[in-house]
Amino acid sequence: MAIQLRRGTVAEWALYDPVLQMGEPGFATDTRELKIGDGVSKWESLEPVQLDAALVTAVVGAEVSAQIDPKISLAEEARAGAQAAQAAAEAVPTTNDGITAGLIGTPASATAAALNATYGLSLSVKEKGAVGNGITDDTAAIQSAINSVSALGGGEVWFPAGTYKTTSTLNVTSSGVTLAGSKGTVVQPALPVGGTGIRAYGTKQVATTAVTAKAAAGERTLTVAGVLAVGNVLVVRSATESFNNDRDVYKKGEMAVVASVSGSTVTLETPLRDSYDPALGDLSVDVLTMIKDFTIRDLTIRMGGTGLAQIGVEGKYVRGLRYEGMRVFKAARQGITADTCLDVAVIGTHSEGADEPGMAYGIMLGGCSNVTITGNTGRRNRHSIEVTANSPQPMSRDITITGNAVTADLSAGISTHGGTENVLIANNAVSMCGGGIVSRGAYTTVSDNTVVTAPNGSSESYIIPLMFGDDGAHPWGSGRAGDHLIVSNNRLIYVSGGDPAPIPALKVTAPLINSVIEGNVLSGFTAHGIHLQGNWNDGIQITGNLFEGAGQPPGVAGRYGILIAPRTPSATSWTKSLTVQGNQFLALSYGAMQIISSTASAAPSNGIRFLNNYVESPTYGVVLATGGSFADVAFMGNIFATALSDTAMLAVFGTLNNAVVKLNNSLGGAAPANTWAARQTFAASPALANNIPLVGLDTSGNSSELVQLSSAGVMYFGPSGPLPTVFRTGSGGTLRLRSGSADSIVVGTNTVGFYGASPVAKQTGVAVTPEAIHAALVSLGLIAA
Repeated sequence: MAIQLRRGTVAEWALYDPVLQMGEPGFATDTRELKIGDGVSKWESLEPVQLDAALVTAVVGAEVSAQIDPKISLAEEARAGAQAAQAAAEAVPTTNDGITAGLIGTPASATAAALNATYGLSLSVKEKGAVGNGITDDTAAIQSAINSVSALGGGEVWFPAGTYKTTSTLNVTSSGVTLAGSKGTVVQPALPVGGTGIRAYGTKQVATTAVTAKAAAGERTLTVAGVLAVGNVLVVRSATESFNNDRDVYKKGEMAVVASVSGSTVTLETPLRDSYDPALGDLSVDVLTMIKDFTIRDLTIRMGGTGLAQIGVEGKYVRGLRYEGMRVFKAARQGITADTCLDVAVIGTHSEGADEPGMAYGIMLGGCSNVTITGNTGRRNRHSIEVTANSPQPMSRDITITGNAVTADLSAGISTHGGTENVLIANNAVSMCGGGIVSRGAYTTVSDNTVVTAPNGSSESYIIPLMFGDDGAHPWGSGRAGDHLIVSNNRLIYVSGGDPAPIPALKVTAPLINSVIEGNVLSGFTAHGIHLQGNWNDGIQITGNLFEGAGQPPGVAGRYGILIAPRTPSATSWTKSLTVQGNQFLALSYGAMQIISSTASAAPSNGIRFLNNYVESPTYGVVLATGGSFADVAFMGNIFATALSDTAMLAVFGTLNNAVVKLNNSLGGAAPANTWAARQTFAASPALANNIPLVGLDTSGNSSELVQLSSAGVMYFGPSGPLPTVFRTGSGGTLRLRSGSADSIVVGTNTVGFYGASPVAKQTGVAVTPEAIHAALVSLGLIAA
């Protein structure tokens, strides 16, 4: 069946008055009028055009016009209407959106008309001679169909059910083309090493002009040396200014669209995301000639498999790129990929078998912006989803990765590299992969994901359920992976299977800056629940998380719920403005949290808050360690549900300088109501002076060291020497204050005491009441009577 040119007399046209689809010609045989459809208007409302051979060729293309069947009249079409509708319903495949694929020229089929109204021209590859038996080489026929639709300004190339063998890349270089199939449609490229099954691409003019003046982030203008035009899609890029010092390949760069031009000043449609300075090095503009609105829908592509380094489908320099309902198998290098594209959607696809070491991805997008990756599945890839950007690509920005399911990947199931910014990774399921989610870019939110990892023997295995930055002897991870990070409401599970390797549930190797970790469940970790390795951290909230520590091996020292330890300890390794609040630390093998600070007292860790946490740990509560310097520490309202066997709720191995440490904590199980009330009453007493070290400890029912210092440790609580420590011990409780082994005070039960400036004074035998504690503070001159 050929593409049909409908014909009839003027009277017949008036009688039936059909809607002509976009680009569809209709011919009046008695008046020789030719009308061209717009996809909306009926025959009677369309204006006629002058008929000549050149125009017919221009409208339908030389190749297509040669196939026009002149025998189909409107009257014949009407008489065969019922039969045509029935045949179309039976013979034409149905797409996943319920629209039936058909050809222009079968308007009696309501479903075909609906498809054409939605997508314009639909041309079957079998109309160009494709066989689809998996043996015949269908490359030329399919490419001919693509070229024909492209010549008409776009439309759908339809692949009826079958297996289509190809022996070279299918290329799309025009806008508005859709390649569509059904569940029974397979494209099976037989290609050499490095081959690509299907490619859609525009062009790029490199370094068309230079930027000649500074441009700040948030501005919409550029000053350029050359000539640009309205509508140009640009890549503004620096050859020297770093976007992310994670790696040298991450240089500043972004896509922009020209809104207007006035002399050397170019106004952009949207504000710049980065600042640029030509004085710092080469700053140039590439101009992209992008094809628009390319879609692949419901095709299965089977590549050659391991060792051939092939790519399934690739879009490059495309605006409006859509991969939907595809399945790609055995594309060992990359299944579905996009390079320097704008407005990208990857929806409901499946990728499997992209397993080449080092460079394999089920879905891989590089240098793309405004991206949605949703509802996809991946299996046995290296990474099922990867978003990256390497200069001279623009950085990838505004990325949404949601609702995807990944299983059995060799390495991390979802990965973003350092050339990314403003990324949302949410509501995904990653299970039994050699790594969970790895993110290395800036301004990333990871929320509501379920991640389960386990050792799988892969040399590229990360294993860690959630990781920001990279491990290894390289500078990766020294960049922006922890910059404005939000990690919330994830379930992170490690299944060790008896493997003794120490694996955390969440790890950050970059500095953590203005970041939030909240509401997560961390289970099965054999090392630490959260391990922060950045050389410095500033502005962190760790709140409302559940640490299930049963996976930590019992009796092994140094395993914590939270470990903050710089990757490369130095004089500038510090943590500032850290709040750890409202977390539950369950069944830990050693301690709740350790912080290793700077070795230089001029750069203390400060603003540390450990508040209202519930802790089950046998040895330590919180450790401020390894000769570091700490200041402004608050330790309040925590419940320690198990006795600490040999050390302290708060242990300081270093210098605690000008600290405000207020201890209103309970040791030895959930606090009874009266103890809690007493703490609350005490907290509500008159305001305390600054630099009060340790105030209001409750040791009801248990023995504990309040503060432990190494033998070389020093405590400074003010410019004129130590200020007093005030404490309380409840029924059956004792308290030990110790500095090294030389100075030790043990306080018995039911006492209020203080350990103050010389001469050392302590008060014992006083009933433990809020009034007694208040009186002790007054006697020390710390608060008003």
